[in-house]
Order: sequence, then C-alpha cells, then structure tokens
Amino acid sequence: MRKITILALLSSTALAAPALASAPISVTAGDPCGDMHAYVEVNGQQQSAPATDRTPRFDFAKVGVESTATGVRISWTSCGPIGDADAQGGERAFSTDLGNNCYLSVDEQEYGAPVQPRKVTYSKLCYRDDPGPTNGTPLQDNTDERFSLTVPAGALRVSGNTMTVDLDRANYTGEAAQALAAGTKWQTLFAGTVETLTAWGGTFGTAIGPFDSMSYSGPGGVDWAGSNATFTVQ
Repeated sequence: MRKITILALLSSTALAAPALASAPISVTAGDPCGDMHAYVEVNGQQQSAPATDRTPRFDFAKVGVESTATGVRISWTSCGPIGDADAQGGERAFSTDLGNNCYLSVDEQEYGAPVQPRKVTYSKLCYRDDPGPTNGTPLQDNTDERFSLTVPAGALRVSGNTMTVDLDRANYTGEAAQALAAGTKWQTLFAGTVETLTAWGGTFGTAIGPFDSMSYSGPGGVDWAGSNATFTVQ
C-alpha cells in the first residue's frame, strides 16, 4: 500500500515520455469525462466504485498551458463547476520536463477541514546522477529541489468549470524567472488530480494465480491528462 503524491507521480511519468518537435504558443490536452473513480483491478478485471458528488469538480475535461503578455497561464478544466474550496480537500497538479533531468511543477491544494484558502506552489526539481554521501543508505536521495515558491493568491482564478494559475515572470527571480523566459521549451505536459487531498493506491503481482496482478486506487478517484507536444514560452 502506498500513498499517492500526484506531484511526484507526474515527475516520474515525465521521465519516461518522449518529446515531440512542435513548438506551439499554447497546448491543450483533452480527457474524457466520467473516467475518475476509485477501483480495484485483479488480473485485468476491474471493479469500479461509483463517482461521488464532488468527482465532476476534479475530473479533467482538458488541461492547457499558454503564453500571456506577462508569463505563462496554466488551466485545468473540469467536467463540472469547480466552486469554492470545501472541507474535504483535493489537489490539481501540472508538471513539465525542462530537460537536463529537471522538472517544473505547479500544484494547487485544498486542505480540507477546517476550510482554508487554496494554495498554489510553483517548484522545480532536478535529479542528480550522484546521490551524494547518502549513496547506498536508506537515506539515499538523488533529488535537488531548485526552488519551491508559493504563488500569489491573486494569480489563482476560478470561472465555472475552469481554474487558471498565472505565473507572472516579474514576480520571480533566478531559475524561477528563467523557466518563464521567452524561448524556454517545456517538453511534455502532464496533469493529475485527486478529489481528496491524498489517495491510496498501488500495483503489485505474484506472477502466479489467483492474484497474478492487482492494482487499486481509493477512497476517491485519480485522473490524468497530458500531451507530448513541446510548448515554447513566448
């Protein structure tokens, strides 16, 4: 059993994805509605739990990224009105490959009871070939967090089914600003969402019956969307 961290899973997915050579000023990735739900799958046979009343708020219809006059806008469009944050929490995340084993992420979280304002984090994580002095120990860590910054509250907007986050390059310095500079390429785009702040899930198998393979996710659903197109900041 393991706890799903949407942001971490997005980075690991991006590690294996190829990038295409296109360079549009915006990229949109569609996703079918109704595919977000808890489930258990054994030997290829899946049993799904029904969606909840909150599921359409998080179930992706599409995700997008586009250049603006001041930076970059991330958008998550759901299959139902998003509304205000509530006491049950939730998360929407976006990640892209900057090259050189570095990944840029934007993560929106709703913290649940007591109800708190939504918080958006803008971050960059790189993977080193050499894990350093902890190599070979249980503390081995080959990650290098270059920055992790809270996005100003006014940059987050909700209108109907769509939530947007504007990353204004004037608000940042150093590597955080460089990632938003004109000409920067974002290779492969991924987004994930959960309708509770955390979900539990995993995959394992014995290679022999009766449980040759098993995977599951709960208590709520997890949804994904993405594109292999390369987005170039204008």
